[in-house]
Amino acid sequence: MLVKKRSPIVYAVFLSLLFLIIYSSMIPWGLPFYLDPDEHIFIRASLEMFSQPYFHPQWFGAPGSTFITIQAIGFGLVAFLGTLLGVFSSPQEFSQLYWTGNGDLLFIIGRSISSVFTSLVVLYTFVLFYNISKHKLLSLFGAFLTAITHLIFYYSAVGRMDPIQTLSVMVSLHLCILMIQKRQINATQSTLLALAFSVSVFSKYPSVILVVPIVYTYCVIAADLVSAARALFRWGMLVLLFSFMISPYFFLDFTGVWDDVTKEARTEHLSSTSFGFFSSFAKYFTVPLYKNYTLVGVLLGIVGMLTMLFSKERYAVIPLFFLTYLAFLSALNLWWERWIIPLLPLFSIFILYTVYIASKNKFSAPLKWIALLLLFLISSSSAVESYKLYKDRVTNNFNVFSAESWIMNNLAQNINVLVDVYTPPLLNPRFNLYQRDCKLGVSKIEITSSSRVIPDKKIFECMEDSLKSFVVSLKEHDISVVILSDLHLRLKRDIENGGPHIDAAEEYDWLFNNFNVIKAFEEGNGRPVYILKRS
Repeated sequence: MLVKKRSPIVYAVFLSLLFLIIYSSMIPWGLPFYLDPDEHIFIRASLEMFSQPYFHPQWFGAPGSTFITIQAIGFGLVAFLGTLLGVFSSPQEFSQLYWTGNGDLLFIIGRSISSVFTSLVVLYTFVLFYNISKHKLLSLFGAFLTAITHLIFYYSAVGRMDPIQTLSVMVSLHLCILMIQKRQINATQSTLLALAFSVSVFSKYPSVILVVPIVYTYCVIAADLVSAARALFRWGMLVLLFSFMISPYFFLDFTGVWDDVTKEARTEHLSSTSFGFFSSFAKYFTVPLYKNYTLVGVLLGIVGMLTMLFSKERYAVIPLFFLTYLAFLSALNLWWERWIIPLLPLFSIFILYTVYIASKNKFSAPLKWIALLLLFLISSSSAVESYKLYKDRVTNNFNVFSAESWIMNNLAQNINVLVDVYTPPLLNPRFNLYQRDCKLGVSKIEITSSSRVIPDKKIFECMEDSLKSFVVSLKEHDISVVILSDLHLRLKRDIENGGPHIDAAEEYDWLFNNFNVIKAFEEGNGRPVYILKRS
């Protein structure tokens, strides 16, 4: 009796579903605290779309339009079903969950979207490398390596647009490869390429660099430059059409778009200001790539990338995008580790490509086993780091939880407390909370009966000559306790590295000279928390 051989994609689907379960089990991390500051931005934008008839997100900074729209649709479906089943009295009640301190469900919806798209990224890593190698086991290992890569693992349960951007980048590159393989400009593939490109760009602006491998693809296929230009023009028209469909207000509200983009493209940010092109370019290799793949993995990946770039015309689009995207990021004023996320599955492919080339070498059998051993070591390192993160998340081993419990149980009632950003979001505190106010020095935070207090003013962000008014205001309001995160430490590191915040540390210096640290929470996961009491 003949046993039907299973398609390799079946195993890849099983692997991606397995990681979807793992990613999904981390979704409740940090709740009922809202620990990722960017998740708030996307939730508010989605609520804007959900709550008013014109479906306008009112924010285009990243731009994140794809994620914001999908999340808004998710909000609408849950609100409709919840109202139908009697969970909510109306969709309006659902839309108020975030503002009344009961917004856990909103975060779960957004994080679920990220988990689904991250599992699709895992699956597509298999698809892309299998197209290159036709090697089932190595393709599965590539998908596994991507799945456990620490940065991807971290953002698999954070409500952001990075997984959508990453998947659409991979689909775009795959379509380029297919078009080069067939040596023809296929109308269907060209349309899908325009859609994938638009989705990627309206997830995150730097994806516009996909233009480089796409232009390369059309130039390789076309009979001459005139034909390539015509085909690219038609493709560009499709991009405009899809872009308008994805984010119409990007075109209709250009003033709002410009304001958000210029704010997002600011020239400096604490701990994230770039120190120049070459410094940033090297830092992307020595920090996120090294941390996610180890030194051995970085070296293997570079070998695979260069080999693919110079030996395989149809696959050159992958290293071409990798290098130009990395160069684009390095030229920006800010340096963010997470910006490299779309490149991580590609770097996994570069590592696997090196192993694949070594395994095909008939004249050096030991080389194959050495490459496989190195691959095992790389994946083991990633697995250990991701397991630590998983363990911390499912047990909620975060400093803010321990700090919040201590604060609520040990601070006296009715005292006046100054809070910095990224400190525990307190629910119904029994004391008066204040935050930085650049005009008044400090000002009282108005607290509703059921909402968590989430400070949004950094102590150091006022003008450097405001220390005097800050100190006077602290004394006027009889501030006896201060709750800080790690911003004073980040400021110190930034100043030591020649950063732009030299004058901004005055407030923290004064606080530590006039208040004593009575409790510090540093051993858990996430940002540390420091509680200071007036001397």
